[in-house]
Amino acid sequence: MTLKSTINLSEYSLNKHGFTYVITNKIIKTHSKLFFGTVRQASGPNDHPFTPTFIQIYKVL
Repeated sequence: MTLKSTINLSEYSLNKHGFTYVITNKIIKTHSKLFFGTVRQASGPNDHPFTPTFIQIYKVL
């Protein structure tokens, strides 16, 4: 989704349906964010894997 559509959806939800707030993080989820989140999760306690670790996890996934 583009930023403009996120703004429009937020304004619509707030004004037309009386939402108190809109959590845009739940709206804007790119595939790259989901992929890198999966890699970080697969690396266990290491949130920032080094390149060799990243490549190994990438091959596994």
